[in-house]
Amino acid sequence: RREMGEREQLLKFEDVAERLNISVHTVRRMVADGRLRGTRVGRLWRVHPDELDRYVREASQGGDDD
Repeated sequence: RREMGEREQLLKFEDVAERLNISVHTVRRMVADGRLRGTRVGRLWRVHPDELDRYVREASQGGDDD
């Protein structure tokens, strides 16, 4: 794995919000309460696409309301 390749794949909270059709504030809450795992990159937070896929799969199976 290349470090730079990993960083390029990470999603901003804005991207996650757009994909889930929710607000950025809700994405922040989801990361804060552990429903969605975020990764800190310096002072910024990002979400790995695989983590977003995991969340969507679990939510579609009746896991979450958001």
